[in-house]
Amino acid sequence: MQSTQFKVSLIGDTATGKTSFIENLLYGQSRIITPSLRQTIGVDVTPFDYKYLGNRYRINFWDCAGDSRYIGLGKGYITNSNLVVLFNGYDTLKNQQFSEWIPSHIPHLVVNNALDTHAIITSIRNRL
Repeated sequence: MQSTQFKVSLIGDTATGKTSFIENLLYGQSRIITPSLRQTIGVDVTPFDYKYLGNRYRINFWDCAGDSRYIGLGKGYITNSNLVVLFNGYDTLKNQQFSEWIPSHIPHLVVNNALDTHAIITSIRNRL
């Protein structure tokens, strides 16, 4: 039986919790900040498989680099995404830049993440 596949792109500034989110989802690690995580270069694609009501699903998480050296690559990676998750940091100018990348037909949600708090989903917008 073949899985239904979805593409979820994670974008945002460096050190806003994109990679930690995936690690927490896959490995159950309950940490907010992990200074020892290696920096994402380009994009890391991580599959997440699950079954629901007898159907198999695969979500491919595209963890896009937020560092300014690789920031130009991320825009192309969100093409054909089923969902974009924008991780906001403290730099409001960069937050705006990332949000402008998201095509109007792709649903997305915004996660505001601060160093001293858990990630809080603050806005879910579906711009279909």
